Amino acid sequence: MENLGWIDKTLISSGGDKIGKIIDIHVDDYTGEPDWLAVNTGGRFGGAKRRYVPLRAATRNGEEVAVPYSKAMVKEAPEVESSGALTTREAEELASYYGLATTG
Repeated sequence: MENLGWIDKTLISSGGDKIGKIIDIHVDDYTGEPDWLAVNTGGRFGGAKRRYVPLRAATRNGEEVAVPYSKAMVKEAPEVESSGALTTREAEELASYYGLATTG
């Protein structure tokens, strides 16, 4: 899969805050297109958390990828099982959280 060269890049919020490292890119099962960035947001006391952010509004600038969401919004996104794959229900919950239309 084409990962856009974004794996291991730093994700930056709309306010310029570091959100975390991009650890994976999810591909939509219906379209075959990449649609979500999986981000390791870290956490206090080593408790790393995986959060998903819509790829559609992300832009790369050198070693950083910027998204139009606040750090707090990303950290408060619905939790997803850490299996590395999004279920249809999880993708729908995330799309609703970020105010996006769903497909499929």
